[in-house]
Amino acid sequence: MGDKNLYVRREKRKRNQLRYVKKASFESYIRKLLRNLSGQGRASISEPALAIINDMIKHFFTDLSLEATELMTASKKRTLTAWDIQDAVRATLKGEVANHAISEGQKAVTMYIDMTRQG
Repeated sequence: MGDKNLYVRREKRKRNQLRYVKKASFESYIRKLLRNLSGQGRASISEPALAIINDMIKHFFTDLSLEATELMTASKKRTLTAWDIQDAVRATLKGEVANHAISEGQKAVTMYIDMTRQG
């Protein structure tokens, strides 16, 4: 009886641990985007070019998350909000690109909220 409870506790502990992705990659999304942009789906990309674009996206998300956490800690909050992300986007990107990114992000959040309310 005691062994079973120990096993259950160990399994619950494993399930609740944080799992980190060792090799996050955006390669499949880049290929899908390229296929959609080309019209007929015949466009391709070389492996070195794909690796460079993948690294650029990873670097951008890293910079964005670091900026957002700095803004969050500067305002002495413990929760990352949409406003923190917007401010981080404004600080990371400049001008019209930042405005476009913020408007697309707001549109995505609105669509997500509407989908979750529908059930």
